[in-house]
Amino acid sequence: MPWDWRRMKRNRMYTNCNSVIKLTIPALRISVACKLKKVYNLNEVEIARRVGIAQAAVSKYLNGRYSARIGKVRGIVESIGLDAPIVKALSKAGYDRKHISLLIDAAALNSTLAEKTIKILKLSPSVSK
Repeated sequence: MPWDWRRMKRNRMYTNCNSVIKLTIPALRISVACKLKKVYNLNEVEIARRVGIAQAAVSKYLNGRYSARIGKVRGIVESIGLDAPIVKALSKAGYDRKHISLLIDAAALNSTLAEKTIKILKLSPSVSK
C-alpha cells in the first residue's frame, strides 16, 4: 500500500512538471520571436532558423494564434525578463545554437515562472518529503 501511494505522488509530480514545461517553453519561444521581429525586424524564416523552430510556428506565434494559458505565461515571462538574455544572444551574428537551447531550458526551469504557471494551471504543488 505505501508503495502505491509513493508512485501516485511521483506520477502527480511528473504530470505537474510536464504541464508546466508544455506552457513555459512555447511562451518563451513566442516572446523571443516577437521581440526579434519587433526590435531587430527579422523575417519569419530568419527567426525560425535562429530559434530552432519551424517557420509555420513562428507565423502562428507572430499572428497571436496560441492558447490563452500560453498567453498568460508569456506575460509572466516578459514581466520577469526571462526572454532578454535569449534575445540578446540571438541578435549577435556568431550565436551558438546549443547555447541558445540551454538558455531556453534554463529560463523554462526558473522557479518563479514555475510557481506562477502552477497557479495558472491550478495544480496542487508537489512536495516531496
